[in-house]
Amino acid sequence: MKKISRIIAWVVVLCLALLPLLGVNGLLLQTLIMIGVFAGLSMATDLIIGYIGELSFGQPAFFAVGAYTAAKLVTTNPQMSFFVILLVSIVVTAVFGVIIGGISLRLQGPFFAMLTFGMSGILATLANNWSSFTGGSNGLPGIPPLQIGGLMFTKPVYYWYFIFVLCLIVYAVSRILLSGRTGRAILSSRDNSGLASALGINVFRYKLLTFVVSSILSGLIGVFYAYYIGYVSPDLFGIYFLQMTLSMVVIGGKGTLIGPVIGSVILTSASNYIQLKPEWNLIIFGLVTILALIFFPKGIVSAFTHIVERRNHKTDELKSMEGYDDTEVRTVNG
Repeated sequence: MKKISRIIAWVVVLCLALLPLLGVNGLLLQTLIMIGVFAGLSMATDLIIGYIGELSFGQPAFFAVGAYTAAKLVTTNPQMSFFVILLVSIVVTAVFGVIIGGISLRLQGPFFAMLTFGMSGILATLANNWSSFTGGSNGLPGIPPLQIGGLMFTKPVYYWYFIFVLCLIVYAVSRILLSGRTGRAILSSRDNSGLASALGINVFRYKLLTFVVSSILSGLIGVFYAYYIGYVSPDLFGIYFLQMTLSMVVIGGKGTLIGPVIGSVILTSASNYIQLKPEWNLIIFGLVTILALIFFPKGIVSAFTHIVERRNHKTDELKSMEGYDDTEVRTVNG
């Protein structure tokens, strides 16, 4: 089953990489790029919700910090190398991650959630009122197109390939973090922090490591978004990105990494093609999230996995019964 899943995943990745060569353009290409943005951001958020086991309202704030850092640097010094901007953005989001994670992870449950919400609110207030640095409510406009070396990103297809690679990086970094001894320590800290501490695992250190990695990955996606949109504003700290990201993680399946990607495909496609007003989007997606929590609280991926496992279990039972009957018939017939 795992082998088939990997083959399917690689086929999907290959198809996505080849899509622009098939003439995909316009609204579909724009939708794909935004799916990439939300897929990267929701995978980073899933590290906190699914693998630390805490509800965080702060990850979109790190996305905004990364976007603002890149916007400020490139509008102040347009000649600055993209890689320098990327490095500075990583350092800034990492510092914010250490500070906010270092404070909030000392609490758990609703207290952790409220603290991350409060921290996000403080950053939003700063973005709105520190006009000389952030542009205030007007934000920072005039971000030039992304340029890497001699390649100027003047076509949407370039941005598609860039966010595609970024999403692969986010997935690969998350997989590396969650594998081996470090991954086992993170999962043990989530499942039973008391027992993990008793076994000598530094629970706080592993949770903080996961939080900071999630913050950096969110900031990376924010850097891309700033260049793609060409403008940043305090709206990045707002309810839209927060609700969309949380809904994608819940609907797709927390603690699965691939689940948030599926959630981003569903919700971003619906948002772009139905084209309702943003407030109606939030209401409808909020209702869908509530229904998902009621009927399949572990998300689409877990529900699908459960169905497949039940089918395999029934198949195994039938095979064992058939084997038992054959043995019994042979015994009776001598």
